[in-house]
Amino acid sequence: MGQYLNLMKLSSLASGIGFAELTYQVRQIESYNAHALEAFAVGTALYLLTGIVLGLLLARLNPAPAKRVKPKTRIFSLRSPHHDR
Repeated sequence: MGQYLNLMKLSSLASGIGFAELTYQVRQIESYNAHALEAFAVGTALYLLTGIVLGLLLARLNPAPAKRVKPKTRIFSLRSPHHDR
């Protein structure tokens, strides 16, 4: 899961395209109604929400790591071999 999120967030191509598209849409909204701060706040919130939702979804879908089982055999025993007699 962590590797997928890092790939999504740190990929230069995806980040460049995503940021450029987000910035373009925010500038379109800002030119329409002249509220730049609100437009960038909504754009930032959408970007964060997308990352959080993807992270939670991947955490839910990712299989749990296998539990490590300790071997039951011991090479050295602390008990005496004549203890059970």
